[in-house]
Amino acid sequence: ISWLSDSVWAMPVVILVSIWKQIGFNLVVFLAGLQAIPSTRYEAAELDGANGWQQFLYITLPGIQSTLIFTAITTTIFTLKSFEQVYIITGGGPLNSTNLLVYYIYDRAFAQFDFGYAAAAAMVLLLFTFGLVYLQLQNSTQE
Repeated sequence: ISWLSDSVWAMPVVILVSIWKQIGFNLVVFLAGLQAIPSTRYEAAELDGANGWQQFLYITLPGIQSTLIFTAITTTIFTLKSFEQVYIITGGGPLNSTNLLVYYIYDRAFAQFDFGYAAAAAMVLLLFTFGLVYLQLQNSTQE
């Protein structure tokens, strides 16, 4: 399979590389979040007769709720600013199938020298990012 020259397979390759790039950071953050939960809660739940699923549902998930919110926000921001993967792997091609907004801004500014349009597109990206972060924070505070 010509992974990078096929417009169907090019974007899944970029997505897999982005996941591989981000997963290490997320795992370290989740490890820190899990280590912050006191082990005495698990011991007390075990003494009360809670099984592993109940411990996960009632101790682990509430204990890492702030970690989940943090990783959702940072992953959203890192995903919206995915430039390196597209630039290095495909250069926006084939047939613009991997042309993400950040790469589009770069192309407009530095290849076509349309700095005003690129700045406007960057502001749209900034407002969209703020909107997503705001929605994520609103959903997390309502729970």
